[in-house]
Amino acid sequence: MASINVDLDYRDHPKTRRLIATLGRGADVIPIRLWIYCGKYHAEYGIIAPPFTTEIESIVGWWGPKGQCVDALIECGFLDRVGESLHVHDWQEHAGHIHAAKVKAKLMAKARWEKLKDDDAPSITGSTAPSSPCGNAKAMQGSAGQGSAGQGSAGQGSERPPPLRPEQIPSGLRAQARSLVDLYRSVVTSAHPAGRSAEDAAANAMAWHPTRSMADWERAIRGYGEHMDRNDTPKSKRQSARRFFEDETWAQYIDGEQAAPKKSFEEEVREAAEENVRKIKAARGLA
Repeated sequence: MASINVDLDYRDHPKTRRLIATLGRGADVIPIRLWIYCGKYHAEYGIIAPPFTTEIESIVGWWGPKGQCVDALIECGFLDRVGESLHVHDWQEHAGHIHAAKVKAKLMAKARWEKLKDDDAPSITGSTAPSSPCGNAKAMQGSAGQGSAGQGSAGQGSERPPPLRPEQIPSGLRAQARSLVDLYRSVVTSAHPAGRSAEDAAANAMAWHPTRSMADWERAIRGYGEHMDRNDTPKSKRQSARRFFEDETWAQYIDGEQAAPKKSFEEEVREAAEENVRKIKAARGLA
């Protein structure tokens, strides 16, 4: 929940004392009510556009003559008149975190909904896509039976060989695939059962990319697990082992091409606040 920052010496600050002397006892609560209101409805810049006198004096509960409260807030330094608008004094420095937190919350909510939509999307397996355990993946390095020794890319437009049927998978390859699936479930998620289909998908991925070593595959699995942990993804929402190999999710992590570590909440808030300060200074011509 968002909150405003109030200095421990607020009650005895010279500006607060001047406001009380001008408007009378109880006036010290007026700026606090104003800050709370701006945090809700003017969080980004703390700017209140005209006509502002009625708006401000209504939300702070002003009890005196119309206009006297706003004039006192300006005179005592709680509000700055900039053009035709009023700016809460030093809003970005003291309350910029409120808007930054709102932006972060929206981004996190959007990411959750996108993830839910992805999880609900039907699997490509069994669709009209070409018969392949990597049906929707881009061509990666080292397609089986193509190119020279070393890592080679499958040519655009070339077709991969059909997937191996379970009875065609050599026992040695089956054993390696089983060990990779076991590693995946221990590192990434145990929410999805590891059946023969996961082993078949892993075996076909290994057969189509023979230049990849077991160390490469293990690095890809651990990299994917670390990426999911950095992004606080629940294990129940992660891909099954079968889809990890079928959809070639591993391709993003097999060479260490992992996403940058997620910034902490404090870093994101600080950067957002600094960016807002630059914007307000530019708007005031202070940049």
